[in-house]
Amino acid sequence: MVKVFQGAELKEFTEEVKREFRIMKIVKPEASRGKSSEVYILGRELLDTPVRFGDTISVRIEERGREGDGIAFVDGFPVFVENARVGEELDIRIKKVTPRFAKAKII
Repeated sequence: MVKVFQGAELKEFTEEVKREFRIMKIVKPEASRGKSSEVYILGRELLDTPVRFGDTISVRIEERGREGDGIAFVDGFPVFVENARVGEELDIRIKKVTPRFAKAKII
């Protein structure tokens, strides 16, 4: 948890926290004054994965998932890609990362 002040770099900072943690929350405490620009950024479950939220990478679809999504592997880490077929080589964007897998969409 870190206390920051709202300003020009807040969006960029929160995007970086989203990339490094599975859960990110912004908490704005009640202010003792009428107006306050401070917020707390909470990051939980530090990710130790080869991909991060927002990454754009090239992959080859190796397998088909139970729900029909294609599965690529990045350093052995499974990435489920919507509407992808086995054998395709694609550029994808990571849209969700968990400790065990990631989800992506074709770009």
